[in-house]
Amino acid sequence: MKKEGYGPIGKGGNGLILYSALAIEPEKGQSIGLLWQKLWNREPKQKLPKDETPTQKKHKKSPITQISLTTMLEHRFTNKTRG
Repeated sequence: MKKEGYGPIGKGGNGLILYSALAIEPEKGQSIGLLWQKLWNREPKQKLPKDETPTQKKHKKSPITQISLTTMLEHRFTNKTRG
């Protein structure tokens, strides 16, 4: 069942995407708790021009990456501890 307002997920379905970061105690490996969450919705796919190459298509995709997640968390917690 497709709901209006939700973006594409998986193989043809619609829904929301949730990324979570869990805080882990390094010495014992026990979880401390939920550190951060990001809820987002993909935009519906647009039809590509017939002359677009696979490389151009690949560069249009922008998934969240480990680098951007780390940078965002560092920025958020650094600013809170400064004052």
